[in-house]
Amino acid sequence: MRKTLSVAAWVVAAMMAMPLVAAPVMADGVSWKTISNPEVWSHVQERSQFSIINFKDGYEKMIISIQVNESELDSGSRMFWLFPIPSVPQAAKIDLISDVPRLEGIAYSNKVLEKVANEPMWYYCVLGSQIWAGVPAMMYFMVTPLSGGGGGNNQLVDVYESTDKYGLHSEIISADNASGLQAYLTSQGLTIPGSDQAIISDYIDSGFSFVSTRIDDLADFRENATIQHDDVGGYYMMGVEVDFPTDEIFFPLKLTSTYGDSEIPITVQVLGFVDISVMPATGSSLRITADYDEIDDWYMLRGESYYYYGHHRSNESVNQTLAFFEEQIGADWQSNPTDNYGLWREKFTMIHIEGKANTLISDLWMKDSPPSSVSTMEFFFSNPWVIVLAIFLTISTIAGLIAGLFLDGSSKRIPQYLLIGLTNILTVLVPTFLFSKCYIGWNKERYGEKPEKNALSIIMLNFFLAYTVAFTILSIGVWMIIARSAA
Repeated sequence: MRKTLSVAAWVVAAMMAMPLVAAPVMADGVSWKTISNPEVWSHVQERSQFSIINFKDGYEKMIISIQVNESELDSGSRMFWLFPIPSVPQAAKIDLISDVPRLEGIAYSNKVLEKVANEPMWYYCVLGSQIWAGVPAMMYFMVTPLSGGGGGNNQLVDVYESTDKYGLHSEIISADNASGLQAYLTSQGLTIPGSDQAIISDYIDSGFSFVSTRIDDLADFRENATIQHDDVGGYYMMGVEVDFPTDEIFFPLKLTSTYGDSEIPITVQVLGFVDISVMPATGSSLRITADYDEIDDWYMLRGESYYYYGHHRSNESVNQTLAFFEEQIGADWQSNPTDNYGLWREKFTMIHIEGKANTLISDLWMKDSPPSSVSTMEFFFSNPWVIVLAIFLTISTIAGLIAGLFLDGSSKRIPQYLLIGLTNILTVLVPTFLFSKCYIGWNKERYGEKPEKNALSIIMLNFFLAYTVAFTILSIGVWMIIARSAA
């Protein structure tokens, strides 16, 4: 059976600057800029937010990034942004990322339909029941097993790890209270507006740490950073990776609520199928959707043929991406880095959040397990013959109904026609024989006598032909619908 789907899944780079290849971007949370003389701090309006998360055995790797319009940074002199992580700072680590990987694939529901369309049991059921003697579908059922689907530098604030790249400075910090955090930031020449401090205080009280990233000289940064362009205009982009232990998968959202009525489209990609355990929003204006996809072609992580917008990836970019996906590809690339590596058939969850920022009342928390609906899909993906068998039985009963009404025409005997059609699982000869036996009684009920032998033979032949034609047309029609839906 010809494969009905062909989907290319690529690693799409959200190309960022460097002083040669990277550009600035604010991580999810909240970001501020200031204009000197007088120094007034205000929100940097984010155009969109994107994150990719790799969670394995209680440890989360999270790359977060946003797009910021070029005009947003034209008027400022300094900028910094802040987001929380649910971990003690000693256990976390950070890095500034030169390329933000982005997954593309095909809806997992389509993959299930594709498996169903290509399932060999169609031959067992459709051809076997109409041509062969015996019980091939039952034999198939019997032999096919079921599958399961650093040191402190402030008494109230400690800096545990820091990194400097691409004109940026990023660090992991913890604070005893919001005023202590503010005092530390003030010592660095940074200020959090008072209206945003309440949410930050809540995080501190809950034992969260923070990732702080700043640009000390926006003019110098703009001079060296690469500006990306699309239909909307020019923008800067950059990513921050933070790795930390956590019991559930986490993505920071609550600080984004400080943007008020602004609408910031947010996309979160998580490797594997996950279930949202805490809905982060209130009100009907916010739309949260989760799509379950699978990479359908090689997602290349290394290779001379792999380009980012027309130029080769840097070695640093390649190594960062390989490290991010280490759990999926294994550690062999560390000892043999010249080989090509990629992801194949990897499942991932795509979460979209759209609506007003002030409706975000909590962070996004996710369980490292699929919801029940997706678990059901996984079962059917592993056992597509179950769906084919159910379709076969349904079509068999409908074909019995059609043939019965065509030849006998009594609406009161519809349940009998359906039951006769169901016996097609033992080949079409069985419903033909049963119909002929029942027809003797129906004829006697109608006319007071049994049909002649020749008449009965004709009835059997007519039922065989009517049933087979109805069954075949229904089978082909249903299969074509499934194949088209999977495409």
